[in-house]
Parts: sequence; C-alpha cells; structure tokens
Amino acid sequence: MNSVIQSIRTSRPVVASEERLNEIEGEIVESLLSKKTVFDGELKHTFQDVLQSIWSTDTGSEAIDAELKNIAMGDSDSIGIIQNILTTAAEAYAQSISVKVAEHRFKEAADNFIASINTNEFQELRGRI
Repeated sequence: MNSVIQSIRTSRPVVASEERLNEIEGEIVESLLSKKTVFDGELKHTFQDVLQSIWSTDTGSEAIDAELKNIAMGDSDSIGIIQNILTTAAEAYAQSISVKVAEHRFKEAADNFIASINTNEFQELRGRI
C-alpha cells in the first residue's frame, strides 16, 4: 500500500497543456490584480510582487513615473495607461510562476485524492493497477 502511495507522491515533473497553463496564468492575473494571494507551494505571491517587478526595470519605472506626472498635469488618459502597464506586468509575472503553481495544484489534488480513499477503495484500486 505504501509503495503505491509513494509512487503517486514521488516528485515528477508535471506536464500541463499549454491551454491549461494559459488558464492558470489568467487565474493568477485575476487574483493578483484583485489583491489576492497566490501560493506556488513554496512562496506566496501578491500584487506587491507585480509592483516590484515594474519598479525593478528602468522601462517600467520610467513609464509609471511619466504617467503619474501626466496625471498630476490633468491628463485623464494616463489612468488607463497605468492600468495597461499594471495588467501587462501582472501577465508577465503570472507567466513566470504558472508552472510552479500548476505543479503545486497537481500535487495538492493528488494528496487530497489519496487522503480521500478509504482502505477498501484503495484495495480495489490496487487490484486494478
């Protein structure tokens, strides 16, 4: 019994389809922009991480700085531009963590499945393998 559970829990690379990774990226972007936390199995990721990714590049920080100056000068179009910058940064950040999030979700689902199997069900499953 333990050997089957161990083989299920053995760390293997999780191969998710590109479509599924895109879905996960979209979920991550939505969560981050809604100021929710995303956990990848090791680290918690927040909107603050997205902001740090913007400020860590000259291009991103210069773009935000320029648009903030435009807002101060009364340019209401700059708000939309800042929203686009934030969304683009969230998308790039989500892409960078999507594989780890997918692996974590897969492992969590496998662990939950294993925990939900009672002994009789496990013996039946074992007989089919």
